[in-house]
Amino acid sequence: SPLAPPSISGTFYSSAILATGPNDKVISEGDVNEQTQFIFATLNAILSQLNATRSDILAMSAHVVDIHKNGEHVLAAHQGYMENEKRECPRSVCAWSMIGVSGLMPAKCVVQLEVKVMVRRGMMTNLITDRPAPRVPLDQAAKSSL
Repeated sequence: SPLAPPSISGTFYSSAILATGPNDKVISEGDVNEQTQFIFATLNAILSQLNATRSDILAMSAHVVDIHKNGEHVLAAHQGYMENEKRECPRSVCAWSMIGVSGLMPAKCVVQLEVKVMVRRGMMTNLITDRPAPRVPLDQAAKSSL
């Protein structure tokens, strides 16, 4: 159709996915587990808008405040996220790095995620988004990512 938005392919880069909600309010201030769950639920929403799956993720980098205390939680959440796409399929693989930082903006965020995603069949209008964070309770978001 001549009115349909153009289809694109290439690579999507995020600069920072943080646990922030409306008016940039930090979700679960200082709680690494809740923030990580929220960030991965947000990543699910982004992947959906890109018509991509977890197997299309090429690389992830997590910036973690107090990495000696919080790093194991973030690593476990990442491993669970990549393994839970489909139980019948092997684990999705992507390059992964975790970097310790002294702080993030906004303050009280303890995790920030950057991703690089291969886009095969995305629509250009899907890429023009403003915080596609899910508007579901954290416990429901965690269940939906299993």
